[in-house]
Amino acid sequence: MKKLAIGCGVVALVVIVAGGVGFYYVAHRVSSAVRSLAALGSIPDIEAQVQDKSPYEAPASGELTQEQLTKFLAVQAAVKQQLGARFDQLNSKYKALSDSLNHRDATISATPSLLSAYRDLAATYVDAKHWQVEALNAQQLSLAQYRWIRERTYAAIGVPMTGFDIAQAVEDVKAGRTPEAQTPAASTDTTGLDANQKLVEPHRKELEDNVSLAVFGL
Repeated sequence: MKKLAIGCGVVALVVIVAGGVGFYYVAHRVSSAVRSLAALGSIPDIEAQVQDKSPYEAPASGELTQEQLTKFLAVQAAVKQQLGARFDQLNSKYKALSDSLNHRDATISATPSLLSAYRDLAATYVDAKHWQVEALNAQQLSLAQYRWIRERTYAAIGVPMTGFDIAQAVEDVKAGRTPEAQTPAASTDTTGLDANQKLVEPHRKELEDNVSLAVFGL
């Protein structure tokens, strides 16, 4: 579980690497990495095909419902099934990234490393995004609600997710902006954690097996 937690934190850049010089160094590397992701330029358009575009207002309790968990697992299962053998490619990339970050300073290199992984998996990732959107529409989920469910679900098994959004990063680069570092979504919010742990625990093995999907925003 230690490796899972470290790997899932790859985008949580403690890029509050203080000071202008440190931040400029990180921002420059992130921007350079994203500019090499031309193949991912279609991601914002693919995500725009999600039918439910409504904002999601999370419950004050922070608790997941059985229906939300069931839908989330169904989306992950659909994407994994469509990926077939290519899921192993995604998983291998995640594990390699996780292992490498265990042996060096992840605070500076984490985001460029993750973006490089996106670049290497571009064709697979674009296909997976199409299948994710199809699954979201089948389950009548918005991206906003799906991301909230994903964060809460993985937090319940001790695997913090991040708020990194590759589609937003692509849009930032198109607009000439440097992608901003994003922090783990509600990573310190334990509201509803006990109830979520009870709900999610029976599915721990499945969620751990699919952690690479979650890390890459799927």
